Amino acid sequence: MHQITVESWSAWAPNVDSAEYWADWAQGRREISGEGKATAEFLPAKLRRRLSHHSKMALKVAYDCHSTGEPVQTIFSSRHGELHRTSDLLRDIAAKEQLSPTAFSMSVHNTSSGMYTIARKDQSPSLALAAGSDTFASAFAEAVAVLHSGRSDKVMLVVVDELLPDLFSEFESRGACSYAAAFLLSRDENAGRTMSFSIGGRSVNTEPSEPQAISFLRFLLKEDKQLLLGGERVSWNWSKL
Repeated sequence: MHQITVESWSAWAPNVDSAEYWADWAQGRREISGEGKATAEFLPAKLRRRLSHHSKMALKVAYDCHSTGEPVQTIFSSRHGELHRTSDLLRDIAAKEQLSPTAFSMSVHNTSSGMYTIARKDQSPSLALAAGSDTFASAFAEAVAVLHSGRSDKVMLVVVDELLPDLFSEFESRGACSYAAAFLLSRDENAGRTMSFSIGGRSVNTEPSEPQAISFLRFLLKEDKQLLLGGERVSWNWSKL
């Protein structure tokens, strides 16, 4: 069991794009719905034009969560990554059309991570992580490991996913939605909401009702003292201190 502090957070989803709206959502007074688009007006136009909606979501919550701009180690996590770009590229290949070099270069899983470090001119370590339905919990475990190793005083965890493209819609998970969230984590127990985190034994492999990050955000915003999530192989446990 490890102690961790959430110093700040930010999240975006269609129809839920402010801290006030997320508080309403946590209390059941608002729903994630519609097809809203995240903006990234804080970025230079030349850089912003290259970004997919996936990356705009990721950078928006990252900038809002860590607004000081000071260097910080980051973990960008996503189950599906830039799958919309990849889907378009596959269609171009099938149609024997020439691929866009920009689209091809920006279709990798660490696009958001790379673009954030470029935009911030931040040379701190950055990791891109994917672990299926356990992506968020695995990224959280990685952040805890970094902090308790002493390699960094703070880590910003960013998680982002979109609904799957039509080409892959039959594989969409139950309760899936487009969303992005960022959490600035540290070991300073006086800096925010402190909690313990542990990995449990073998879990029953059941289809989650919603993305793990959404469950964690609800736990963070409500008065619940404990969150237990079943994963593909293990269980994940958070307890507020």
